[in-house]
Amino acid sequence: MARPPLWIRTSLALFVAIGISACGDDYTGIQAIPEVKITVTPTDLVLTTGQRSKLEATVRDEEGRVLTGRDIQWSSSAPDTVSVSPTGEVTALAVGRAAIGAYSEQSVGFARVVVQLSYRLPVSAGWVVVTEIGSPAPECAGHEGGLRLDGSRDCSHAGLSRYSLDLADAGQWSGALPATPAPEVVAAADGIITDICIQPPVEVTCGTNGPFVLIEHAGGFSTIYAHLDPGSVTLRRKTAVKRGQLLGTMGAWGTSPAPWVHFELRHENKGASAARVLDALLVSGRTLREYGVGHTR
Repeated sequence: MARPPLWIRTSLALFVAIGISACGDDYTGIQAIPEVKITVTPTDLVLTTGQRSKLEATVRDEEGRVLTGRDIQWSSSAPDTVSVSPTGEVTALAVGRAAIGAYSEQSVGFARVVVQLSYRLPVSAGWVVVTEIGSPAPECAGHEGGLRLDGSRDCSHAGLSRYSLDLADAGQWSGALPATPAPEVVAAADGIITDICIQPPVEVTCGTNGPFVLIEHAGGFSTIYAHLDPGSVTLRRKTAVKRGQLLGTMGAWGTSPAPWVHFELRHENKGASAARVLDALLVSGRTLREYGVGHTR
């Protein structure tokens, strides 16, 4: 590309020099704006449809000092899912996810809002939680694992399986004869069946969980129902199911004295790393941590 004529270059240089001279020492036109950092709290929020919550934005300078009186502009990446007011109040409108941004002085901070479905425990009969979700357990890898009724640890309740409950018929778990018929297992929420294994582990392994059904739900959630009686599962992959729809019945796999089901929740196929979302998830009106060993309906 040819250079501009000399007279144009000379004129531009003179114009810039005059402009700088006119502004004196207070030449704010090209001064860099001091960097600020914006933090939005809470950073992760789980709501149900129609629920509201308030987000707070904190502005700090480069030294970490809080700056007050700053104008904050709020926006939602999915306003049809989660709306946000000029003051940072969010409203859950539909199941899904949204990133909420707080903008000020060319900086931005974010919070993630997840709108969950209405989940319920996947059992209709009397039940007992025989293993709670992952909790401190030095004898287990990652220092997490479930607690059995007899006080021992079940180290399988860790990693991706950390957010899981083992449910059994309360009247049968003491060692009595298995319930007849076996307790039913139903879908915890609306979704689509994406995987099924109905072959007994003796013939074709379904993994340590035995025969199972996997359901994908809106908002990045999935649920797993394992240790089922393979003969009771009649649905197939790619089948849409409604909350409370029958999936099968509990099976007596492993060393359990009665039929039971392993009920597991994941978010974005993560376990402990999705803790801030899964800790707040409600199932039958309770967080998973509110269910304990021996907890009956």
